[in-house]
Amino acid sequence: MLHKFTAGILVVLLVFSFASAAFAQDASKSTKKEHKTATLKSVSCAPECGFMCRSHDDKELTSIVKTHAKKVHNKDLTDKDVQGMMKMEDAK
Repeated sequence: MLHKFTAGILVVLLVFSFASAAFAQDASKSTKKEHKTATLKSVSCAPECGFMCRSHDDKELTSIVKTHAKKVHNKDLTDKDVQGMMKMEDAK
């Protein structure tokens, strides 16, 4: 009787673990699809510098551009400055 009970508990635990793994994979796939459909934006520096960055995430792009401006050009840009520099690109 104890063996059947233990086996039953084990089966239930395995079902829950596989179900949660499958759910996590589905959630991951839907996040990737949403990411691909987001608008791609880019910021380019002067041709002499050659810096160019693209991202689907405004916050990420803003952070990268501000860091580049500070380290390479010794300029402090605001978020609004970077937003004004952003160009939308067509999805490829």
